Amino acid sequence: MPNLDDRRSTAVNQPTIVTSTTHNRNTREMLKHHTVKTPFNTFLSALFSGLRHGDIQYVVERNYETLPEEIRPGGDVDLLVCPDQFDRTATLVLDQARTHGLLVIQRLDGAGWTQFRLARVDRASHSLDTLQLDLKWSEQWRGMPTFDTRLVLNHRREVNNLFAPHAGHEPALAWFGHLLHHGVGKVGYENPLIVAAQQSTNALTELLTSAFGKTEAESIVRLLQHGDAGRVEERVKLLREAIVHRTVSDVQQAHEQTAENVARAVQWRLSPQRFGLTLALIGPDGCGKS
Repeated sequence: MPNLDDRRSTAVNQPTIVTSTTHNRNTREMLKHHTVKTPFNTFLSALFSGLRHGDIQYVVERNYETLPEEIRPGGDVDLLVCPDQFDRTATLVLDQARTHGLLVIQRLDGAGWTQFRLARVDRASHSLDTLQLDLKWSEQWRGMPTFDTRLVLNHRREVNNLFAPHAGHEPALAWFGHLLHHGVGKVGYENPLIVAAQQSTNALTELLTSAFGKTEAESIVRLLQHGDAGRVEERVKLLREAIVHRTVSDVQQAHEQTAENVARAVQWRLSPQRFGLTLALIGPDGCGKS
């Protein structure tokens, strides 16, 4: 049984992001001061184009405002796709990476997600640029599903030729995801979440209901409408209990979820894509490993 009181870490130095970009014309300009040109822009453009032409439903969960041309330094790209389109999307990522001469230097698989770390060698400057791409088919906590993926995708919106979550969903995915895993909401998303509770009440309530049940969702939204995110954080144990209860109450779904996670793990262990060249550079600081 998971530890429902777990507070493993506290968010530190997390970037602040402005949500509801359709209502804030200055967002894109403001973000440009905190982003850099990415050498992966052609890869990302081709990936997003392939997703669109392949009729693959997706959202870039956050930090999408300047993609594909610019990205936050050290930032990553978080994609959420339909569960039944996950394998097609993962194949598309690998195919586009090879097409654009990128190295897949790491792939990690977990419950509901796969993390790719891609690398590009700049021979002119003798440097190595990397990009982390997190591909998810489910929002989960400790292997148990939280928010309804299809609900998020059905209410997505188009922003700058990309698809982003509904304005009422975007801050909730980030803030509550961090709350469940770390015991505190994600820094930078509290104010957008309060705005969502006030301006996108129905959309936010529906999303929270899919994770915590209607009664708890309505209580959370009322607290947020009064700007009291701190009291929501204090309910983290109750929120975790709600997820556990919902998961174990549907025995068949729980068994199917476990079987699917095991099948994906076995499939990846036997996949030829798993094997590749790995280099480990060992030496003291300052010797030039970078």
